[in-house]
Amino acid sequence: MMLWHDVKQNTEAWNELRTGKVTASQFGCFMANMGKAFGEPAKRYALQIALEIIKGKKSEFSFTNEHMQRGHEQEPMARMLYEIERSVDVTNGGFFDLVIMAIVQTAL
Repeated sequence: MMLWHDVKQNTEAWNELRTGKVTASQFGCFMANMGKAFGEPAKRYALQIALEIIKGKKSEFSFTNEHMQRGHEQEPMARMLYEIERSVDVTNGGFFDLVIMAIVQTAL
């Protein structure tokens, strides 16, 4: 089941929802070895996620670069231009959370 949370990107609430979860922004480190055993980036990321789950808080490590910063700066203008060009209203993307539900059967 997929849950949608109406939160703005990069806010404290958004970061809390991401804690202990594998997110699309880091998925490339798992895909980098073309079906072979996980490489060092994937192992480090898996350890980071495990520690976040255990500690219940976001890792102190964060990654950013000039491309990400540029994206944050230009996103409002890009959104506005897209809305004008497509005659649509763009709403908040929020955060989508995959909830895995286990079904347990008990023997009578």
